[in-house]
Amino acid sequence: MERFPRTLCNLNLCKRCTCFVQFRRSLHQFFTERPKTIAASSSHSPPLPLCFTTCFKLNLSFNTTLSLTGIVRRASHVHARYLWVHTHKNREQIGLKPLSQQLLQIKLPVLLKRLATDSTNSKNKPDGTVPVPLWARLLIVSCVGGAMYYMFRSAVNEKALDNEELRYKEFDKIQLGGDWKLTDHNGNQRSSTDFRGQWIIMYMGFTHCPDICPEEMEKLGQIVKSFDDNPKMPPLQPLFITLDPERDTPTVIKDYLREFPSPRILGFTGTEDEIREVAKKFRAYFGKGPKDEDNDYIVDHTIIIYLISPKGDFVNYYGRNRTANEVIQSVTKHIEKYNELVKLEKI
Repeated sequence: MERFPRTLCNLNLCKRCTCFVQFRRSLHQFFTERPKTIAASSSHSPPLPLCFTTCFKLNLSFNTTLSLTGIVRRASHVHARYLWVHTHKNREQIGLKPLSQQLLQIKLPVLLKRLATDSTNSKNKPDGTVPVPLWARLLIVSCVGGAMYYMFRSAVNEKALDNEELRYKEFDKIQLGGDWKLTDHNGNQRSSTDFRGQWIIMYMGFTHCPDICPEEMEKLGQIVKSFDDNPKMPPLQPLFITLDPERDTPTVIKDYLREFPSPRILGFTGTEDEIREVAKKFRAYFGKGPKDEDNDYIVDHTIIIYLISPKGDFVNYYGRNRTANEVIQSVTKHIEKYNELVKLEKI
C-alpha cells in the first residue's frame, strides 16, 4: 500500500527550504499517527489546529499558513479516497489517478516560493512587503531626523530675524543714536557719516579716570583684536569719545590711546555743547564732580560700550558686567543677522 506521507516527503521540491522540511516532518508525523482518523473523517479533513500550530512554530506568514492548510486539507481528501479505493478494489473503475500524480497537481511551487521568502527574512512579514536592510533604516531615520532638525532651526532662525528687524524699527522710533561731528585726536573734524559701511564699537569716558575707563578700554581692545584675527567677520572700528572736553584735548587723547592694545582706536573731543549733544543722542549721563585742592575732579558717567551698524543705526549696548567674550559673541550674532536681513532687503 502506497503511503501518503512517504510520497509527500519524496516530492523533493525544495530541499534547501528549512521551513518546508520541518513542515513535511510534521505532516509525516501527523499522517503516521492518525491515518485512521483521517480516513474515517466524514468531511475528509484532518484536524487543522495542528497545521496552524506547526506554522506558528515555524514563524510563517498568515498567507503561507493558509496555503499550507489548504494543501493539508486537499492531501487528506486524496489520502482518504486512496484508502477507500484500495479497500474496495475499484481503483480503475472509479478512474482515480495514481496518488503521486494527484499530489503533483497541488500547486507546491507557489507555496515553496513563499516558504523560501519566509526563511530568508527569518521574520513573520506579510506578503507584498519589501525587506529593508539595517543600513537603509538608519539612513531613513537620519534623513527624517535631519529634516526635522533643519525645519526646527529654520523656524528658530526666522523668529530671531523677525526679532532683530523689530529691534531696528523700535530703536528708530525712539531715535536712539544718531549722527554727530567732533574733532579726532589728530585735530581733524570728523563726522559719524565718515564711517558708513563699517561696524562701529564706541565707548564714552575720560582720560583721567583712575580705574573703570582703563578696564573698559582694555576690553574694547580685546574685542577689536578678536575681530581683526577672524577672517570670516568684518573688522570693527573702535571709537573713544571723551566726556571731559575741558581737559581732554586731542593731544591728551592721543597719548592716552597709546596705552591700549589696538592702534586703530580713534579718539574724539569737542566743545561742551557738542559732547553734551552726542551724549544726549546715546542716552549717556555724565556730570562733573567737585574739584579738589589740585583742581582735579572726577566725571561721573554711564559705563557703556555701544554697537553701531554700517548704516549708522544703534544696534546694542554692553555694560560693565559683560565680559569681552560675551560681547564678542553678541556682536557676532548681530552681524550675522544683519547680513541676512540685508540679503532679504528687510532693512
